[in-house]
Amino acid sequence: MVRDSSITVVVPVFNEEVTILPLTERINAALAQESCKSHSILLVDDGSTDGSWEIIQSAISRRPGQIRALRLRRNFGKSDALAISFLHCDSDIVITMDADMQDDPAEIPKFLRKLEEGFDLVSGWKQRR
Repeated sequence: MVRDSSITVVVPVFNEEVTILPLTERINAALAQESCKSHSILLVDDGSTDGSWEIIQSAISRRPGQIRALRLRRNFGKSDALAISFLHCDSDIVITMDADMQDDPAEIPKFLRKLEEGFDLVSGWKQRR
């Protein structure tokens, strides 16, 4: 299933200039292990007031075509950022992650294995904080 699928990782961003580049590199490293048709990252700047947008542009220039971005004119909140991002996804599989590095991209292959088992939706939660 994953082999024939395209994957988009959607990341809402609000004032996360420090974590954007390391996060995108870790997502790419996790997805590089997968033999999917294609993968991309969609960063959604939810009205950041720090340098997040500039860092997002830097990430795009490092991986053109693989990293895309949307910029909301003000902070609408995570739910709205996710909703608008889903309108811009045309991949077979969509994975959501927080930009603050609390979600570990190394877990992505585990989610994909569950999808291969036939699940329509896979969700995770932190068991230890």
